[in-house]
Amino acid sequence: MIFRHLSCARIIVALVLIVAGLQILHIFMLSRLEQKHAKDLQASYFTRHDDTKVQTTAIDFYTEYKELWNLVQKNKILDTSGQYHLIYKISDTKIINQDDVVTLVTQSSVNNLYHLLGLGKHWTGPISVTIFAPAHDMAVAIEAIIMLGHCVPSTQNITFHLAYPLSDPPDGLSMAVRMKHLRSANCDHVEIFLSEVASKSVDKNYERTIMYPSNLLRNTAIKNANTEFIFVIDIDMVPSFNLHEQFKEFAKKNRKKLAGFSALEKTVFVVPAFEIRHNYNVPKTKYDLLDMVDEQRARQFYVEPCKKCQSPTAYATWVELDDGVHDLRIGYEVDWVDPYEPFFIAEKSIPQYDQRFKQFGFNRISQVCELQVAGYRFAVFNLAFLVHRGYKLKKDFHKTKDKENAKNRLLYRKFKTELRTKYSSTTRHC
Repeated sequence: MIFRHLSCARIIVALVLIVAGLQILHIFMLSRLEQKHAKDLQASYFTRHDDTKVQTTAIDFYTEYKELWNLVQKNKILDTSGQYHLIYKISDTKIINQDDVVTLVTQSSVNNLYHLLGLGKHWTGPISVTIFAPAHDMAVAIEAIIMLGHCVPSTQNITFHLAYPLSDPPDGLSMAVRMKHLRSANCDHVEIFLSEVASKSVDKNYERTIMYPSNLLRNTAIKNANTEFIFVIDIDMVPSFNLHEQFKEFAKKNRKKLAGFSALEKTVFVVPAFEIRHNYNVPKTKYDLLDMVDEQRARQFYVEPCKKCQSPTAYATWVELDDGVHDLRIGYEVDWVDPYEPFFIAEKSIPQYDQRFKQFGFNRISQVCELQVAGYRFAVFNLAFLVHRGYKLKKDFHKTKDKENAKNRLLYRKFKTELRTKYSSTTRHC
């Protein structure tokens, strides 16, 4: 009987050890899968080139981190709503060209900063980025700014700004932890760092408990652009190669015409937006893009969630547009129809984004609506395009999207009523 009890005890112990071993193996495999996911996520955005990488010692990172943290504390200003602190030009561009005429403008939370690695390779002109960095995100944002600035040549043209809500100020403890980490950091760590931030962050833009103020972030980046024109896009999009240089030439050739547009006819220059399947490279030319469309590897942007939001660009017309020229020109004009929200290059002086719109819904279309009422024309470029990597699918949106959309729809109706008062002499409406 005693031996039987001992045998049962041994079996139980053995089973416990087996279960524990399986749990350890499970945790190990999950860790490996997470690392692989992070590596795959960044592979298409970051390729290390030791011959061009800027070398910086650990003490440089540590010292600069302290300096930037001091700037966050000293240079913060209150936004017009009294709800956010803003820090302009926490890190300014290291490349200044007096003949630049257009700045690419975007905004991001810390988990999407890895997109800048690819963006900087496509856009050679100035870039103005506002990072939303509440609480512990501020520590991560500062580290990312330092590492990108010192370690990735293609991001030397970026000027960074920061924003955070007064209700969630920077976390001093997180700052101390990051500063300690930077004592041993070097440029070899930038890929790992951005991968970990992208894959481990649980507060992804609209999924966070803090409302994401996209229009405040856009306006902040626009305000600090130092060029006559701006090109506002989402951070997970990339423009066609050489668009910056092409627009410079376009502006130079059409300077008098542009002056006439801005003073009399007020035109924005639409850049058609597309989305391509994952794991495919961004096409270099319009003709490469059209080949991808024919092979069903690319399609109109946002066609599944909201086809009408982009279709007034008249994609079929753009596809067939082939006048034999290879320089950037206006291909045709389109009328604004609800709910059109194109991406475009425009003068910096256009109406601002309404900062009351937060989270998901109506944050971009509200500005386009005002452009329509204010009398702007929508001219579509013949060769330029934007690409989003991956198809936008309805099932991929965050859980509270419909609730946020419904709330912002009510605000949008109020906004349109206000426009009728603001532009009382016009017959245009949206």
